[in-house]
Amino acid sequence: MRGRNLDPAACERLMHRMLWLAPKLTDAACTRNPQLFDSKALDESVDAAADRHEQAAAICWRCPALRACRDYMDSVGRDRRVDGVIAARIPAPSAGVGRPRKAAS
Repeated sequence: MRGRNLDPAACERLMHRMLWLAPKLTDAACTRNPQLFDSKALDESVDAAADRHEQAAAICWRCPALRACRDYMDSVGRDRRVDGVIAARIPAPSAGVGRPRKAAS
């Protein structure tokens, strides 16, 4: 972030607030197998990612921390959410990267 003057004290206050507001999900089931919850890998097929995400969501539904996790995710803006399965919510498949292709004439 070149050219920006960031106030170190303001940054510290913001980080403290973010960490303070984040739930302490020490009993969350996702911590036992976190890679299931990750977004689709570049070398992973859409079907494989969908199967993995279904497994992750099933774990979420049985998790004792689901309510706290869901409440937290509902409190943050969509633009600040992480990718992957969170609170039993499966991400929509990506439309891909790059410019759309022209239709063949």
